[in-house]
Amino acid sequence: MTIPFLYGKPQEVLHKALSISLSEEMIGKIKHLLLVTEMLEIYGFEDEIVIDLGLINHMDYYSGLIFQGFITEIGKPILLGGRYDHLAEQFTNPTPAVGFAFDLESLLESSPFSPSIPKPIYLKYDDSSRTQALKLSKQLRDLNYPITINNSPLPTTSYTISMNSTGNTFIDKEKRYSFTGLNDLLPLLQGMM
Repeated sequence: MTIPFLYGKPQEVLHKALSISLSEEMIGKIKHLLLVTEMLEIYGFEDEIVIDLGLINHMDYYSGLIFQGFITEIGKPILLGGRYDHLAEQFTNPTPAVGFAFDLESLLESSPFSPSIPKPIYLKYDDSSRTQALKLSKQLRDLNYPITINNSPLPTTSYTISMNSTGNTFIDKEKRYSFTGLNDLLPLLQGMM
């Protein structure tokens, strides 16, 4: 039961794993990992690598090594991937592969060089406000704000705009702000980004 708790610097973790290996196949895979980490260390990444032999991914198509990538100040992985030798067999093309995906939204939000990405807005309106609401949605889209209109069920969004015969309201979590048009709304949106 020691293996799932092996976590830390590659050389320490992998040498410990070698000392408790249960089969020749396991020894071969650990030696291969040692070789990979030694190559990464040559490139100067020794302080950037952590081995976690207890890491489990719930995607059952992975057949070997799985990995995650992190960046400073983001408390979740922004890169996820691994080896999947048998996934392509389901599509009549038995090709071993390694794949990965980036969480681009988190990556962009953390970058000091990227422009701010507007948060999604849910716009709901009644019949009396249809014309005004649709004009506002076009104006916001022209400014690159992602808008969902009168969708059911409610999407998971950061902001809600409600337009009806009693007035227009911008809702951010529990806070509500009245506005009359785009000129009143934009400072609210920009202040929330």
